[in-house]
Parts: sequence; C-alpha cells; structure tokens
Amino acid sequence: MEANLSRAVCRLVINPPPSCVKRIVFAAALTMTSDVAFSQSNVTLYGVLDTSIEATNTGQHVTARMDSGSLLGSQWGITGREDLGGGQFVDFKLENGFFSQNGQAADKTLAFSRQAWVGFSGGWGNVRFGRQHSPVYSNVAPMLDAFGVVGMGSGFNNFITITPRANNSIRYETPTWNGLKAQAMVSLRDSTTTPSNGVNDYFGGIEYANDGPVNGAFGIERSHTTDGAVTKAEFFGISYGIKKVRAYFAMEHATVGERLAKNLASLSARYQPTVSDYMSVGYSYVRDTTAAHNDASQIGFIYQHFLSVRTSLYASAAYLWNKKNATYTLNGATVTGIPVDYPGAPVRGVLFGMMHKF
Repeated sequence: MEANLSRAVCRLVINPPPSCVKRIVFAAALTMTSDVAFSQSNVTLYGVLDTSIEATNTGQHVTARMDSGSLLGSQWGITGREDLGGGQFVDFKLENGFFSQNGQAADKTLAFSRQAWVGFSGGWGNVRFGRQHSPVYSNVAPMLDAFGVVGMGSGFNNFITITPRANNSIRYETPTWNGLKAQAMVSLRDSTTTPSNGVNDYFGGIEYANDGPVNGAFGIERSHTTDGAVTKAEFFGISYGIKKVRAYFAMEHATVGERLAKNLASLSARYQPTVSDYMSVGYSYVRDTTAAHNDASQIGFIYQHFLSVRTSLYASAAYLWNKKNATYTLNGATVTGIPVDYPGAPVRGVLFGMMHKF
C-alpha cells in the first residue's frame, strides 16, 4: 500500500493532470498578489469638520450666517506610505475640501481641490510631485502669529497676501537639524498658462523651533495671478515663550504687479492655562505703500476649549478699521469674508464654532 501511495505522489509531481496544474498556478498567482496588496504599510482616511455661526457688521448692516472652515478648512483625505526598506518610503496624499454646512465641494471642478501628490522620503528629507501646499502656507505661516494665521481674530490672516497651493509642483523638504528645517518648491507651467512651459512659481521657507524659548520663520513667494500679474512676498516672524505664554511678532512685504504694494506688521500673544484651553489676542496693521494709502488695522481675540483630543469648541471676535478706500474684511481659514458696505467701512464680528477631526 505504501508503494502504491509513493507511485501516486510521484505521478502527481512529475506529470500532474491539467486540472491540478490550473489549481497550482492559481494558488501561486494569488499568493504573489496577496504579497503585493499587503506590502502597503498603511493607508489612512482622515478629515476635519469645522462649522461656525457668525454675526458681522460690515458698516451699515449685520449679516448672520453659518460658515465652514473658520479655523481649519473642512476636508477629507487619504494618505499612505509604503516601506521600501532601508529607511526609504513612498508617500502619497489625496485631499479634498468641502463645505460642512451644506456638503458641497469647495471646488466642483476638481476631484481633490486641496492636495494630490506622490513622493519619496527618508533620512535625507522628502520630495513630492503634484498639487500641494506651498511651504509659506503650510510651514512658515503657522509660526507667524498666535492665531496660526487663521480665523477672523487674526489680523495677519485678514491682511496677508499668500498663495496656499500650486499645481504641477515639485517640493523638497530637508530633515530637521537642531531645530532648523527648510523647504523649496517650484510649480511648472501647463496649457492654462502663457507661455505653457518652464517654471511658473517658486516658494521657499526656513523655520527654527527648538526646546529653547525662541522660534522663528522666514518665507518667500514669487507667483503669478490668473491675469498674469506677478505676486512677490516676503514673510518673517519670531516668537518668544515663557511658561504658558508665547508672544509673536511678524511682518510681510508684498506687491502684486502695479496694483498692490503693502507692508504688514503684527503683534500677538497666546496663553494656554491648561492642556485643554488656549486664548490668543493680537493687533495688526497694514500700510498701503501706493499713492492711495488705503491702510487698515485690527484687534482680535479667540478662545478654544478642547472637549477631547479630536473635538473642540471656540469663540472669536474682531474689530477692523479701514481707512480711506480700504475694503479689508474678516475672513476665516477658508471662509471668504463678507464684503464691506462701502470703502473705508469699519468691520466687527463675532463667531462661535465647533471643530472635529477624524
């Protein structure tokens, strides 16, 4: 019996029937496919829901409305990383903005209006290709004032000239060395630009944040508006922290073609009495350096309380003074402010909101 079993096994191995061959090939293919599918280290679905109720007086009347994105743009996205071994990785991010008060897409013409990039990372830093945030927007700006340059309370947010993101971009970020980090990004022209080849915009940023009390950041932007004008902007900020208080000073110089030239300065402070609470106050002034002298200034306040790591409540208020024919108003992170009733009108507003991250 043992001899018969041995001969059967030999025939199966040496000359297997066609049906058996198909099963073996299918099993091998399934095994290889499974290895590929599970080589991805992680893929994460994430998002932000930021909804607030605002009441703003724009000079002659009060407007009440529900906003989305006062502090952080409401968004959802997918991010992932594949481990290539040896400390090298492939990274990607797909991110879309939307309005939490009605569910509409922030930009109906794009599947991923905020970011869509792929790249490599390792001990040498990271490089990314696609639609992505500019270094000035994502790295430099949050270090410029106590509000993180978001919300109606931040005068720096309401007066700043900045390009948040760019298509066709190549971005490199260095590793952090003793608290120092830098980024550089260029965006390439395409069929929507004239000419349609070459470099369209470039950005750069340097930040310093160590265990000591002093932090600082510097950024530069050279970009083109949709009508072809060149935006030139330089940003600088420094902060000093003592225990639960951090004070900020920041400046921006910006020009947009021949139609805009301004200098912006801001003083602000952030106080965090507990791990669950923080408040910020600030004053900002923008000087129009053209012959029009359409200057403006603002004071602002925000208080935020964290119910958990992911959920917080916040309240903010601001008063903005426009001079001559200035038309500045109170904006959010991704909220377009209500236009003033007439040039030079003062603007004051309050809002209450809730933010949840998942």
